Parts: sequence; structure tokens; C-alpha cells
Amino acid sequence: MPIFRSLATNVFPLFREEVQVARYLAFPESVSGITIPGPGRGISDRHLQFDVPGLVEGSLAVVFLQTTPHSPEVTFSVRLNNVPHLVKHTVTEGRIQTWHELTPPGALKAERNELVLAVSEGNMTFADLFILYTSNQLTIKKPNVIVVADQ
Repeated sequence: MPIFRSLATNVFPLFREEVQVARYLAFPESVSGITIPGPGRGISDRHLQFDVPGLVEGSLAVVFLQTTPHSPEVTFSVRLNNVPHLVKHTVTEGRIQTWHELTPPGALKAERNELVLAVSEGNMTFADLFILYTSNQLTIKKPNVIVVADQ
């Protein structure tokens, strides 16, 4: 038996290919900024619910965001699902900062995720928020929208 036929019959069935691509999820509401006042001035946190199609279970993800403090000192945190804080920090007024934080393995789920932006002291704007993750789908199925034109 030729060696190639032997490999094809005995070895190749032991392996399979799985697609893994980088995919991102942007939060459209963060383009113009999400401003959160501290306690006593209104709601001190914002809960963003989302799904990530095709997530490779157990993979790491990266959360990116920009912060602009509007008070002399701002204490804020960013939390994903029920995992300890990705970011918990105090910053000073006027200094725009960008953040990127790696999530622990398994912190991100394929469905029903919640990202919580919280301010415990001061006033802060969060902007340009997105998550980079590993997906096993090259494309994402979206429902077709049928538009009927007026006659």
C-alpha cells in the first residue's frame, strides 16, 4: 500500500479543522459616549447586555474602552458578567485614557453577557467600547429584511 494512502486511511481521520477567526463586537451607544454621574447625581452604573456569536468556549477576549473624567477625581470600574473587575481605578480630571483588558478564560459567554460600567465617585464618560474575541464562525447569519415599496 502506498504511504500516502496509508496516511489518508490511518492518520488523517484523527484530525479535523476548526475555523478560528478574530471577531469584534462594537457598542454603538458608546460612539457618542456614555456619561455616568456618581451616586447622589443619578444612576451610577450602566449595564450593557450582548451576545457574541460563534464564541470559542474558554477563549480569552479583550475589552477596549476610552475614559474621560469630568471631576477632579473619578473612581470607576468595569465588570464582565460575574467575574471580578476588569478595571477598577481612580483617575484625575481631564486626562483621556484608553484601556484594554484581557478577560479571564471563560468570562465571556456566547449568549446573555453583561458589561457593567460603574462610577463610585465623580463623573466619567466611557467611549469607543468594543470587545475582541475568538469565533469559530466565518460568517454570522442575520435575518433577511423584506421591504415592501409603496405603489
